[in-house]
Amino acid sequence: MKNIFVEGIQGMGKSALINSISKAVPEYSVCREGDYCPVDLAWCTWMTKDDYDKVLERYC
Repeated sequence: MKNIFVEGIQGMGKSALINSISKAVPEYSVCREGDYCPVDLAWCTWMTKDDYDKVLERYC
């Protein structure tokens, strides 16, 4: 899994850039702020391997 992180201050076009990337490369999964992100869950959540695999299936 490859990750692209887009960060910046308000009004700089982060959402527009993410929308452009998701249209240009539809096979990429987009996780916006507040979404469950598999990268975050891998390090910050206490869950079984089965639960983690289910999250990956749902969001990736």
